[in-house]
Amino acid sequence: MADLFNFDRFQRALQRGLADAFGGNKSQKPLAEVLAEKIIAELRAAGIGPYPLFESVLVDASPYTADSALSVILVDTTAEAITINLPPAADMVKRTLVIKKIAGPLPQAVIVVPDGSETIDDQASISIPAAYTARTLFSDGTAWWVI
Repeated sequence: MADLFNFDRFQRALQRGLADAFGGNKSQKPLAEVLAEKIIAELRAAGIGPYPLFESVLVDASPYTADSALSVILVDTTAEAITINLPPAADMVKRTLVIKKIAGPLPQAVIVVPDGSETIDDQASISIPAAYTARTLFSDGTAWWVI
């Protein structure tokens, strides 16, 4: 399923498909390549990729600043409470980010903090206190929402 978001592979398939649409005419191959590149550029400009389906990281030290390529953050608070700083919502438009506490005692929570003045469900931060609990966040481009 991760190949679904592999833009290089998608671009090659698109080029082949466009070349076939032109009847396999070799003189039209450069046109097929240009069209494929333009389509890929438009998808990227619209915030669609290139992101793997489940790029993940295990975090066990605080603070941690999340990368916009991530889809899943697993957090181990065995040693300490951990603060996760989210990337700007504008960098993750129409994407979700799952943050799960996978270990650690109850008092040591995962604190999730949005970028700058952004919010999560109109809050300055959210907490994930219990192990094996997750929050799925969705970015609308200006704020984060728990879904």
